Amino acid sequence: MTDQGGVLRAQTPADRPRLARLVAAALPTSSSPPISGTTTLHRGALLPRFVVHVKPVGGGQQGYGARRAAVLVLVAEPGRPPCIDPGLVAATLGLTPGESQVAVWVAEGWTVREMAVATGRTDKAIRWHLQQIYHKQGISRQADLVRLVLSLATIA
Repeated sequence: MTDQGGVLRAQTPADRPRLARLVAAALPTSSSPPISGTTTLHRGALLPRFVVHVKPVGGGQQGYGARRAAVLVLVAEPGRPPCIDPGLVAATLGLTPGESQVAVWVAEGWTVREMAVATGRTDKAIRWHLQQIYHKQGISRQADLVRLVLSLATIA
């Protein structure tokens, strides 16, 4: 995807009309309210497609090619690891720095053994941190912790 004079353009000709329709639908007009939408765009033969979300934003000028922001376009890259800030996790979930780092590592797929080696602690100490996290969050499953932490991932 490229920005040409303030207008987004899909890389491949087959994707261009779909992206243009999606962006146009998110722009306010006198005849219809703006609507959000999602599509996928081609990236290359061996790569998964980009997921593109388009949402209207207030205060933009009407018309495609407007000079002020009228829509928000968020591009998700499947397979890209999430960017998770342990400080944000600690502040949001009320965790200690050590607990938040363990929570982030769990969300990133680390094993208890890998965390223990990385911190110079025992498996038992890492499991204790996990129990503290579960207790503080009122959860009992690792999947719930992963979902919670991933919901705090930042846009990179």
